[in-house]
Amino acid sequence: MDANGKAVAWPVALAGDKGYRADWIDAHLLALGIEPVIPSKENENRDSRSVVFDREAYRERNIIERLIGWLK
Repeated sequence: MDANGKAVAWPVALAGDKGYRADWIDAHLLALGIEPVIPSKENENRDSRSVVFDREAYRERNIIERLIGWLK
């Protein structure tokens, strides 16, 4: 935050696991200008989703997961 309380940096995308997959989460992130990178659930129709899943961006999430595991 700067001196006026405004965010200095804003995320371009947010990666999460299938537990965070919901239409309202996608809509909220898109309204904030953030691309959701969350895979669809197995019982979900992937074609009806308004967001295209970016597999490469999601794979980069694994780097962070391993780092956190290593730090623990």
